Parts: sequence; structure tokens; C-alpha cells
Amino acid sequence: MRTRVIAVVAAVAAVAAAVLATTGLAPARPATSRPTPSPSSVTLTDPTDDLWVIGPGEDDWDPFPHSRPWVDVTGATVRHGTGAVTATFHFVDLRPGHWQEFSLRVASDQPFRRALVTTDRTHPGGRDRLLNRAEDLLSCPGLRHHVDYDADTVRIRLARECVGDPAWVRAALQAHLFREWDAIADNPHNTGPVPTYTRRLAPPAPR
Repeated sequence: MRTRVIAVVAAVAAVAAAVLATTGLAPARPATSRPTPSPSSVTLTDPTDDLWVIGPGEDDWDPFPHSRPWVDVTGATVRHGTGAVTATFHFVDLRPGHWQEFSLRVASDQPFRRALVTTDRTHPGGRDRLLNRAEDLLSCPGLRHHVDYDADTVRIRLARECVGDPAWVRAALQAHLFREWDAIADNPHNTGPVPTYTRRLAPPAPR
């Protein structure tokens, strides 16, 4: 069983990496992007029940016809601050006890980075890690997260120094619920199986 689960996780990662690196995915309705006063942040809203099941193969994805409120993203906010890039996911009904992964991909004028937070029954508060494009584990003392089941939110804070102090960033967010044979996915960017990146977000100008 462990081997099957590891294969599912690898397949999901491969699907997301491949589609984010290319264009031409089947049309998906974009989520609503509300204007914000600052070019340093963006707020996304996403419809409910737009879930996808991914796996067991890398090229297998289909709409998921059932409700899973603990992985169903309703929106998100991404902010490029003076000290960190912060992403906050909002869910219909986030619940402990599930094996889930919350992903923040950061593309910028510096090398690609992906921050992950993983929860399970043993670690309901989650564990985080930072990867590069080759999936190598990177050291980042400035990576922080907070899983708030009462507020139905997950926040990931990635220090700018862990991203190379970029002049701008574009972010792609996604949530997965892992099962034995496959995974259920949602993102706040569109109604498709993998996210698109936000527009460029620059840090606030010094005062």
C-alpha cells in the first residue's frame, strides 16, 4: 500500500509540474480576481465543488463528482511583502485527520521554489518543506505555516531570502487530498485540475 501511495504522490507532482510548464490545458473557467489597492497582493475567489481526481497515472485526471469540503478551496490571498511571500488558503470546511498537502509555487526572476505543508492524523498541525525545481530539499529557516481548522484556513509564509530576494513573484497555489490510489485536487485560480500563476507581485516600495 505504501508503494502505491508514494506512486500517487509522485504522479500528482509530475502532473502539476508538466502542466504548469506548458500551455494548452483543456479550457478551465478562471476564478475571480478582485482588484486590490496594492500591486503587492492579489485575492482570488473560487467556486465550490470544482474538484478533480488525479491518478493513478500521470496523465489521468477527471472531474470529481462528490463533495469533499476539507479540500474544496473557496479562495486565497497572496501577498509579496517586504520580508516574505505569504499565501492564505480558504476552505469550505477544513478538518483534521486527513492526509493533505498545500502547495505554494513561486516563479520569479530568481530560481523556482515550491513550499509544501503536509498534514495527516499524526501531524494535524502540518509539517513544511521547501523544494527546488529538481525536487531537492532546501534549507529555509524562514519557512513558516499555520493550519487553523476553526477558521478553515492554511497560511504559508516563505521568507524572501529563501526565494533569492526577488524583484517580483508569481504564485500558484494548490491543495491535494491523498487517497490510496489517487488524489483529489483543487486550486483557487481556475476550475481545472492544476493552477495557473498569478500576475507579477512586487514588494511594497520603501517609504
